[in-house]
Amino acid sequence: MPVLIDDPLRMAWFECNDYGNAGHLVVLAGGLLKWVDDTSWLAFDNRRWSEREGQFRARALAHRVAQHIHEEVAALRELIGDPKVHNVRGLEERLAPGVGQSERSIG
Repeated sequence: MPVLIDDPLRMAWFECNDYGNAGHLVVLAGGLLKWVDDTSWLAFDNRRWSEREGQFRARALAHRVAQHIHEEVAALRELIGDPKVHNVRGLEERLAPGVGQSERSIG
């Protein structure tokens, strides 16, 4: 199951717990993996849903979640730079493009 996430920061704001990890898994699965009736995973192969394949893909994606979190950290480091010197402007430009300086300073 290819995982194509064009922006590693898309999920960087998920909670750092099991709930956040589940959110990562849902996004990375792209609708091709479903948890059914609290009993099993089903995977879609563009023709049919498979429980057997679902178990395999769920495990593989769980490992991918951990890898993706490392990609998020690297993207945040690239955006922010030195964590001791916060680049607030860089974050604002990346996460809130088009917001004027006066709008940023309110609050």
